Parts: sequence; structure tokens; C-alpha cells
Amino acid sequence: MKASLPLLLVACTACSTARIAGGATVAPGSEPPGVTLALFGMGRCEDEAGARVPESEGRISVVRLQDGRLVLVERRPGYDSLVVDNGWDEGDTRVFQLALKRRGGVPYLREYRLPRDGADFGRLVLVDRVTAWRDSRRGFHASYIRPSLVCNLTPYRARS
Repeated sequence: MKASLPLLLVACTACSTARIAGGATVAPGSEPPGVTLALFGMGRCEDEAGARVPESEGRISVVRLQDGRLVLVERRPGYDSLVVDNGWDEGDTRVFQLALKRRGGVPYLREYRLPRDGADFGRLVLVDRVTAWRDSRRGFHASYIRPSLVCNLTPYRARS
């Protein structure tokens, strides 16, 4: 079962039976309007043992809403979109965290670490063993020792 956990975590992105903290699922095409500040594609993914895991065809965007807030939107063909509003800055990095709790299970954490200028590579980690949770002004911050899955996020270059 341990080997299939990363695939389960990726597949369960928008499970209808999951409770979500730090964001919401929305139907494709219903994502919040705003200005797209950065756009990333899903790159190479590896599980905690370093084995390659097939990448999903996801697109990650950072959007500034009309009220000035930043949200992360993850879109994948065939799934509802994730809109993550639990985010903060750490130096030159923008961090977003979303927790998914399936009925009868422990929460899974999705953490996105993106360059604030959108010009460099980012990272998505999926975590099944969170070591600490603490409330923040606009949500929560979770800590962990080791992710179960790590995916590179590749910036899309601006088209001229």
C-alpha cells in the first residue's frame, strides 16, 4: 500500500468525500476571476524513496483577486479545480497549503512553494505525516519532516 500512496494522494485531489481546509474545490470554468501573476506546469514527480511517479497534466496559477488577495488555482483535466487561499510569503517564496481529510483517515497536506516573481521553478509536495499544525492569521501552517511525493513545477514563459 505504501508504494501506491503517492498515486492515491494525486488522484484524491478533488475527492467529493474529503473535507478541505485552506481552500475549496470548484467546477472547471468556475475558478475565481483575477489577474494571473504566474503559471506553472507539473514537472517530474518522485515518491519519498526517489522512484519516479507519472506526472499529472496539472496547471498551477497564482491569481490576484479583485480584493487584492492571492490564491493558487490548480487545474487538471477531468477533475474539479482546487483554489487555495491559505498562503503566505517566506522571503522570495510564496507558500500555499491545503489540507484534505478523507472520512476516517488522517489529513493529507498539499504544499506549493513558488517563487514570488514566477520566473523560477516551484515545488509541490504531498505529505501524509504532518508533525504540527498551528493557526495563522488567515488559516493554518503545517510542519512536516519528509514529504511522500515531490513534484517540480515548471514556469511557463510569457508569450510575446
